[in-house]
Formats: sequence, structure tokens, C-alpha cells
Amino acid sequence: MEPGSLSLIKLFADAGPLVKGALLVLVGCAAWAAIAAGECVLATRRLGNALARLQAGDLAGAGPLGAVFAARADEADRIVAGETVGERRERIVGTARRQAADLLEKARGDLPSVAVVAWTAPLIGLLATIWGTMTSISGLAAAKNVDLALIAPGLVEALAASALGVAIAILAAFAHGYLKTRLARLGAAIEHQLHEELPSASHPLAGEAPARREA
Repeated sequence: MEPGSLSLIKLFADAGPLVKGALLVLVGCAAWAAIAAGECVLATRRLGNALARLQAGDLAGAGPLGAVFAARADEADRIVAGETVGERRERIVGTARRQAADLLEKARGDLPSVAVVAWTAPLIGLLATIWGTMTSISGLAAAKNVDLALIAPGLVEALAASALGVAIAILAAFAHGYLKTRLARLGAAIEHQLHEELPSASHPLAGEAPARREA
């Protein structure tokens, strides 16, 4: 490596086998996390748009989320004899809540893998740095010449792996935290919507058919 050169391509080309392997693994981890985060971003955006349509009263345009609330209305039509008002409310909300949880889980997708990348990337980079440093120092000992010019290139290449690992970890941690918060807020908004205008045994929602009783 030329003095003062910090070209990533040059660093990779001059690095030892283990450092090269670590850099390739880190790039692969970054791509994996980016794909998982991107899919989650799109899924949460679709879910957020569906929730907005639902809140605007467009049940048909709310997609799968609209189907959850349609199932909630169907469950509200059914009244089991001897069931208390509280039990009925819990049954209606519980049915929709389980379906909504499935939607949120699908939106979450492979998000946990982003967290895995966030805490493993620095360790991979650190391993490559330690190995590269050991290799550089052993080369200095073999040369029997105390000259920093002999070990500086190797140290820079080794430290590049740690720098890349930390950079990937920061981005992955930020993405995971943001998307986790986004999913939590969507879940809270859906839960609130589930309880809004919840029908009681004696006061069904407007537009509902009369409840049918079951023995």
C-alpha cells in the first residue's frame, strides 16, 4: 500500500487472506441487513397506509388490515348465550388482535437479523484487526528491523476491518431501533382502533346486521 493511500480497493487488494475474508463477510452482512431493513420499511409503509385508509372509513381500501376489522365486525354479529358483556368484548377484540398480530409479524419479517448484524459486525472487524496486527508485528520481528514503515501498511489494513465493522453496526443499530419503534407505534395504533366504537351486546355498530344468538 502506498503511503497516505486509504483507498478501500487498495486496502482490500493489499490485505492478508483473513482480513480480506473478514471484509467480504462484513460487506455480505451489510447487504443482508440492508435487504431485511428495506423489506421491513416497505411493509410498515404499506401497513401505515392501510391504517390511514381504515381510519378514514375506507375498509375496502385497507387491504389485509381491512379484512381484520371485517372479521371483527362478523365476530360482533355473533352473540353466545350466557356470555357477559366483558367476555363478548374480549372475544371480539381477541379475534381481531390475533389477526393483527400476524400482520405485524409479517411486516417485521427478517428484522431480527438486522440486530444480529449490529452486534456481530464489530466483533468480526475486531477479530480481523487483532489477526492483522499480530501478523504485522511478527513480520517486524522476523525482519529484525524496528521500522514502522514495515508494519504501518498492515496495521492500517487491519484497522480498516474494525472501522468498517463499526460503521455497519451503527447503521444497523439505527435501522433496527427505528423500525422496531415504528412497528410498536403501528401496533399501538391498531390496538386503539380495535377498541374504538367497540359494539356492546345491546348497542351494535352502525350498519351491523342484528346479532344472531347461539346456544
